[in-house]
Amino acid sequence: MGSVLNPVDSSVIAVTLVPIGVAFGAPARRSGWSRRSIRLAARELRVPDPFVDLRLPGGNVPLPATHLRRLLGCTTAFMYGYRQWLEQVRGLSASTAGLTLLPPPDCRAP
Repeated sequence: MGSVLNPVDSSVIAVTLVPIGVAFGAPARRSGWSRRSIRLAARELRVPDPFVDLRLPGGNVPLPATHLRRLLGCTTAFMYGYRQWLEQVRGLSASTAGLTLLPPPDCRAP
C-alpha cells in the first residue's frame, strides 16, 4: 500500500483524535476540523511534493506498528501506573483514585 493512504492507520488516527477533540470541547458536529483534515489529506495525496507525506506509513509496516505499540504502552502505563501510584504513595482508596482519573465536569463544551 505504498501508493495509497492506508485505511487502517487512518481509522486508528480518526478513532483516537475524535474522542480527544470531544473531550477538549470540540464536538465534530459544530467544528469543521474533520472536513478540513479530509481536504488536507486529499490535497497532500494529489501534489507531487507534499508537505505532510501521508504515504509514508503505508509503505513501511513497522512504523505504524511501532507508533501503535508506543501509544498503547503509554496509555497503559498512565491508566494503571498512575492509579497504583495514587493508591500506594498518596494513600487514596481505589474508588477515589479511579475518580481522580475522570475529566472534570467543566472541561466539556456548553
